[in-house]
Amino acid sequence: MKEETRIFLASKTRQEIADVLGVPVSTLTYFSYGSGKKYTIFKIKKKDGSDRIIAAPLPPLKSLQRKLKFILEDIYHPPASAFGFVSGRGAI
Repeated sequence: MKEETRIFLASKTRQEIADVLGVPVSTLTYFSYGSGKKYTIFKIKKKDGSDRIIAAPLPPLKSLQRKLKFILEDIYHPPASAFGFVSGRGAI
């Protein structure tokens, strides 16, 4: 387990978690509890001509999600039978 993950798991306060993620505690609090705009919503056309609605996270949220992703991947190891949304596995 990576040192960053160990520190994350031992964190007891929002400040400690924010420190591990490299963001101000205000940013962590905003994305956790704030009611402001966090996603850009747009549509793209599907092959059949209908619309697909995409909710893309704003850059600061996306960065925070990626940092969390690396920590969570270090903690959770999916079973061999799992393929969906697992890095390195999938139909494509």
